[in-house]
Amino acid sequence: MSYRYRDPNDRRLKHYKICRLSDKLTLTDIRKRADLIRGEVKLGKSPAGERDRKRQLPTLDAFYRDEYLPRIKLKNRSWKSADLIYRKRLKGKWGGSRIDLITKSEVEGFLMELMERGDLRPATINHIGKVIRNLMSVAVSQELLERNRLAGLIRFPENNDDTQRLLTDEEMRLLVKTLNEDGSVAAKVALFALLTAARQGEILHSEWSQIDFENCVWNIPAANSKSKRGRRVPLSDAAVDLLNSLGSKGESRWVFVSQRRRDGELVRLTTVQKAWRERLRVRAELETLRFHDLRGNAISRLVRQTSITVACAVAGHHSVTQTERYNTVTESSMQQSVSALGGIVSEAMNAEVA
Repeated sequence: MSYRYRDPNDRRLKHYKICRLSDKLTLTDIRKRADLIRGEVKLGKSPAGERDRKRQLPTLDAFYRDEYLPRIKLKNRSWKSADLIYRKRLKGKWGGSRIDLITKSEVEGFLMELMERGDLRPATINHIGKVIRNLMSVAVSQELLERNRLAGLIRFPENNDDTQRLLTDEEMRLLVKTLNEDGSVAAKVALFALLTAARQGEILHSEWSQIDFENCVWNIPAANSKSKRGRRVPLSDAAVDLLNSLGSKGESRWVFVSQRRRDGELVRLTTVQKAWRERLRVRAELETLRFHDLRGNAISRLVRQTSITVACAVAGHHSVTQTERYNTVTESSMQQSVSALGGIVSEAMNAEVA
């Protein structure tokens, strides 16, 4: 059964299907639907035109490929992370679905399933939700959708108590010994992270042209820095020795390379996560230690041994406030402080007796 009306835009006669015979609606229900359509026409809208427009909306995959990805490549330095999430988590689920047919309940159900499986951290699942929500926001800004139906998407509590895994002195010695004995490029990347407090991405994108051996400085360009500011990282003798042991100088412009070659040049090493998770941290008996924790441990020790201001500069933080979270108190430092206090009190007591 259809409702016939004159399109307010082109004045052509059009038909809009109210229901199918199989819907088994009552006459009252049919009249209500007809009244709604009549009301839209009086407001200058064309129900059939809106239906046809929706039929022409792109699938999520087409919209991501043609509109969203080119946009975030220009505006977002971490676009590769969003691209990985889309390809690994979202494309197979909704890639072939029209963007207006993806519902909030479907997405939240999917996120709940990921949470129940337990193999992803809450922060990672929240990031997956953020990516698809941002996709819909761009669709709204381009007037493909009237509103973002994924606004207010469920967020899971993130346990940030374990964001830092600080190593004891003994654990640090064991880790360094394990990495040194392993001797692989991945192990040297981990050692370099401990020696410079740099991020994995900064290390893996380092080039020999950025290394100033004469002044023992590593010049990190703004393009490689998360803070979007270039910085100079002093290199210790140990860091310089590690660089000299790599052997990639002259073979590639990249400092840390794989064994593959492209056009005669050794290819840049793109990740060490598999080697870190499956071999290096296991051998060091630190199975819960994440690679990023190496940076946290390096900054924390810089704070304790120098000052928070110096640590802030080396880490490339915008402000000391960011570095403050690494200004932690360890059990050994508390023991040393109490011992020192005990020595002061004992000395005073002995002086009074004398």
